[in-house]
Amino acid sequence: MIDHTPDSWGWNKRHWKDKAAAFSGRYTLRPILSLPIPPRAHRKVFEYMGRRRALADGVIQTHWVDGRPGSCLFTPPDPKRRILWFHGGGFIVGSPRSYRAMLSQIAVLADAQVIAPSYRLMPEHRFPAAAEDAIAAADTAWDHAPDVGPLIVAGDSAGGNLGAVALSHLLAQEKRPAAAIFASPATWMDPDRPVPPAREYVFPAKLLQGLGRAYAGQAQPDDPRLSPSQADFPNAPPTLIHCSKGELLETDTNLLAARLETFGSDVTVERAPAIPHVWHYMASDSPLAMDALTRMGDFAKAHG
Repeated sequence: MIDHTPDSWGWNKRHWKDKAAAFSGRYTLRPILSLPIPPRAHRKVFEYMGRRRALADGVIQTHWVDGRPGSCLFTPPDPKRRILWFHGGGFIVGSPRSYRAMLSQIAVLADAQVIAPSYRLMPEHRFPAAAEDAIAAADTAWDHAPDVGPLIVAGDSAGGNLGAVALSHLLAQEKRPAAAIFASPATWMDPDRPVPPAREYVFPAKLLQGLGRAYAGQAQPDDPRLSPSQADFPNAPPTLIHCSKGELLETDTNLLAARLETFGSDVTVERAPAIPHVWHYMASDSPLAMDALTRMGDFAKAHG
């Protein structure tokens, strides 16, 4: 396993925009997330913030006709591969459209058609609804998507959970994606897990515990569709995982990386200090986010 912090991610080399993002996450977004705001209000704010961000130049956004309503394709000129990316949002907010800026940048940087499935969200739909949707999307992408090259499975945060579930499902059927890419995946969904000392810029610990408890419902924490750090990954492909150093979900990155390695994956973990959870989302505003997405794009091109 390769586990490091890229030289360009050091605090002393940060652009002022990245330092401002860290400050904003800790002193603006984190207090807002601590408030008892209804889920639908959070969704509206998240959708507004995401949809106001522009698509990357040259990328065409269309509906993925083989997926659930709201699923999208982000297609750059002459793609060479496909990336099945599950969006994050704590299983409660987010959509392919709210991730359009980030996913369209990945499409360009990876020379890839990005398939972005929608999935059912809480509180209307609890586990295993999202996992079932992820598995269905993976089957569809493998069997029915246009053949524009190898398939890579990916996702961030809650979507990283679903991406890992989808990866395990495909591998169990001897369908081996070319690679996997995750950003701060949530892979250990035990609501009673210990909370480690963390330098968390976005999420209050009680919020993450509450989301985990609400999503899991009565399911056992070691169910591999709930906690993919407990899943099997036979003949696992090369995997890249990004996380923020010291964030609450860093433990989840460690668990998934170790699990994948036991199944033969060539795992690379890259950790960024002093930056919010899934900083990649700030692609249009953050040089560090663009650097991280570039590294993901290079990894996709090297392995797919």
